[in-house]
Amino acid sequence: MDRSVERAARVSSEARIDTPDDGIIDALSRRSAYRSLSVRSKILAALVLVSVLPLVLLGVLAYERQAAGFENEVLDRLNGTASALEQQLDAEMDRDLQLVSQVVNDRELRRAVEAHAANPDATTAQDVRAAAFRMVNWPIISVSVLDPDSEFIATTDQSPDRLNQSGAAQAVRRGQILGFVAVGPQGSAVSVPHGAIRIDGELLGRVMLEVDLSSLNELTNDYRGLGETGEILIVQREGSVGDAQLIANARLSGAPAFETTIDVRQSEALEVRALNSVEFTLADYVDRRGVATMATTRQLPLSGWGLVVKVDRAEALQVADDFRTTVLAALIMATVAILALSWLVARMITHPIRRLTDAAAAIAAGDVNTRVAVTTSDEIGALAGAFNAMTDELVDLAGHEAERTSQLQISNRRLRENESRIRAILEHAADGIMQIDDQGRILGYNEAVHRTFGRSDATLIGTTITDFVLPVESSDDLELDADDPVAVLRVAVQQGHSGLQAWVIQEDGSRVPVLMTVSRIDDGPVHSYTALVRDISERLEFERKLEHQANHDALTGLPNRDVINAELAKSLEMVRKGARPIGLLFMDIDRFKLINDTLGHQAGDELLCAVTSRLRDAVRPTDIVARFGGDEFVVLARDLTDADDMMIVANRIADSAIRPFHLDGEEVFTSFSIGIVVTADGQSTTDEMIGNADVAMYRAKQSGRNRIEVFDEDMRDRIRARHELGNALRHAVENRDLHCDYQPIFDVASGEIVAVEALARWHRPDIGFVSPGEFIPVAEETDLIIGLGRNVLHMACTQLAQWTAAHPDKSIRMAVNLSGRELADPDCVESVRSVLKRTAADPALLTLEITESVLLEDLERAARTLQDLRDLGIRIAIDDFGTGYSSLTYLRRFPIDLIKIDRTFMGELEDTEIETPIVSMVLALARDLGVDVVAEGVENLQQLNRLRDLGCQLAQGFYYARPGVPEAVAELVWPTAPQDGSSVSLPLAVSAGRSESAPQADQDPT
Repeated sequence: MDRSVERAARVSSEARIDTPDDGIIDALSRRSAYRSLSVRSKILAALVLVSVLPLVLLGVLAYERQAAGFENEVLDRLNGTASALEQQLDAEMDRDLQLVSQVVNDRELRRAVEAHAANPDATTAQDVRAAAFRMVNWPIISVSVLDPDSEFIATTDQSPDRLNQSGAAQAVRRGQILGFVAVGPQGSAVSVPHGAIRIDGELLGRVMLEVDLSSLNELTNDYRGLGETGEILIVQREGSVGDAQLIANARLSGAPAFETTIDVRQSEALEVRALNSVEFTLADYVDRRGVATMATTRQLPLSGWGLVVKVDRAEALQVADDFRTTVLAALIMATVAILALSWLVARMITHPIRRLTDAAAAIAAGDVNTRVAVTTSDEIGALAGAFNAMTDELVDLAGHEAERTSQLQISNRRLRENESRIRAILEHAADGIMQIDDQGRILGYNEAVHRTFGRSDATLIGTTITDFVLPVESSDDLELDADDPVAVLRVAVQQGHSGLQAWVIQEDGSRVPVLMTVSRIDDGPVHSYTALVRDISERLEFERKLEHQANHDALTGLPNRDVINAELAKSLEMVRKGARPIGLLFMDIDRFKLINDTLGHQAGDELLCAVTSRLRDAVRPTDIVARFGGDEFVVLARDLTDADDMMIVANRIADSAIRPFHLDGEEVFTSFSIGIVVTADGQSTTDEMIGNADVAMYRAKQSGRNRIEVFDEDMRDRIRARHELGNALRHAVENRDLHCDYQPIFDVASGEIVAVEALARWHRPDIGFVSPGEFIPVAEETDLIIGLGRNVLHMACTQLAQWTAAHPDKSIRMAVNLSGRELADPDCVESVRSVLKRTAADPALLTLEITESVLLEDLERAARTLQDLRDLGIRIAIDDFGTGYSSLTYLRRFPIDLIKIDRTFMGELEDTEIETPIVSMVLALARDLGVDVVAEGVENLQQLNRLRDLGCQLAQGFYYARPGVPEAVAELVWPTAPQDGSSVSLPLAVSAGRSESAPQADQDPT
């Protein structure tokens, strides 16, 4: 191998590249400077010379051309300005000639001049002056008349000496007809044109005018298009030598008009050039300020003036300077880019050569593994490819065997590393992994199998899989023999990714649920299996908890509605197949809302849990207790002998409520309303069973609570009739088919009617009169009571307003019942206010009656609503007082004006020997609170007398009068005498002052 390497190095050192340019390169190599440069530097220098130098030349040429264009553009602009000024100034001179011709040809002036020429004295001169004054009118400032010798005859100017001093007369004498400008009497510039007065060819005199030339300053001060340094200069000849006099202010140099004169001998001066030449353009001229300017000059032919228009060269060519800066910046950027690109190109060219050189040196040093990357297809790429081929051939010859040995060593090392890595992964895997042969024997496993199986190596290796793994259940479409290990593995393979659920029997006999996923490995005629075993204990426990949460109430832990429905459906199916009867108990906690609102929701939850505990103790082991929702519970009893078995269960449940419940340190007493339904044939549906039990429970509540009701068909008929009554009542409320009767309220002492109570009445067209005791509870169960109550309030207020308007001297109060649902309605106060506004009823005559049980349902809200109603001016009364719970405790919290003692307490008043504790207590309480009392249900004189003795103020009942229509009540309150003198037959019972007794009749429930 060493000899091969030496031969490769020798061949590499002797190799040389012959190119057609060898002669040129040898010639250049003789120069020491060129010889010291690298190939990359040479290529870089050549690229820079070829690209940068032409670019610089192009930039300079472009700048020069652009600058010349900018300069010509400025000169053209100056010439244009000068031409425009020339036209405007010539127009001024034309105006002056026309004015001179107008004055010279004036007849009066000519006659006056002719007379003066014939007789020159003061009189004729005065005539000439007077004629001249006629011609003074703007723009003519003054008119002067001179004799043929240019001496003044007369002038309209107040100081003729000024004209001589200004040189105007001298200009006339010189024959300068136009183009002379002087300072006028007001200090402004004026032109001094003149003309000859000839009569019959004889020169009699000359006329000299002073014409306003204020437009001259406007023209010379208009610098538009000339920038910040533009100037417009106008000069005229002055003095005997005809020097150039500035007749317009200079903008920048500060030379004032008529005070600046330039010696005509300064022939290079712009002003002198303007007087001496017709047109002259200068691209670079240094003016009197010492500043380089660009200017154009010209002589105005009509006036003989010189015109100069100029601008500073620096400002005029600013754009060209900016362009030069831009070109310079572009050249610098282009040069940098070209240098970078040239360096990159040079590197691309020389880099492969360097790599080839380094590779040759490395091989010469003994590194035969070095290769040159072939990245191009040019000559260098071909050379690199040939170099690599030569090296490959040498390496193949020298080190083929060594390379093979090295590769085998690397492969073995990698195999060992992979095996160690896989073993580590398997040992640390969370799931158990086993290798099993085709007989079901365990060949190997990882650490997770130890943890799951809980056995030692001695009890695992060589044993069959079925010794420790027991499938949970077999599938109908799979053949599974629990004693055949191969069958178990085959079934697991067929299950695929879903796996086979099984039990692992640990050494202590306990079972661990696992999911076993098996794959079959075919290696020629030998078959084996790989089993993945996952402990699913936590997953199954989690699923069990989820299932329990989905089917059980979170507070009590009882099965929920879904569970009881499913169990009831199964039980009905079993009964239909011949099983014994089943029963369903539907239970509701009495006054649960009151307890919940009074003691708080936490106490309500404690009560529900306590009731749950007592229900579990009261039912049979086979019965199912479920929470149906809120405070409703259901008990499903199976395998009953008859309905009596169900009653036994219900009585135990009812009796469990006798003992008080301890909630948050307080004792609470409650009871249960229970409905029962029993079926022996199973023909009812689940919904029918639950509905019937609910109906029975509802019947128990209506019957006074703490009762047990068994559902029967009569009860179903009553419920159906009640439903039909509710539908009819809904139409009656919507169509306003109800009306009001009014029952008087009397003053016990005087026997006078002081108020009436409005009572709802309903006459159905199909069946006739419907008792309030029937339709009022139906309305209370639904939202119909709100609409019904508003209708009654509207009718009562309308009747009250009519009675008040008809009898303003004697008004009575109107009492209207307000139901609990109306009081809880958020729009209650606004609804009452709206009715009062629409009916124009006096709120001070209106009393709203609320039962005390309604007030106790929500104390805070009831107190706020009653106060808002009282703020409207309405009186508030508590109806049926004494029938509620804990009413005396909370009575002081409400804004009460009136208490109505319930009719149930009137019985204790009939016997004078019996004490009347309740009525006496209520009257004493009323006196303490400062409120009135009305006794309801007064039916006889004995009751009336006892009330009078006890100090009761007001009373109502059948003893006084039954409820009646408005006309009958009005006749009783405001009686009218009959027109025929006969007595009036009242439709009401007589008052206390006319009879000592009244017929006994059933009391009106409303």
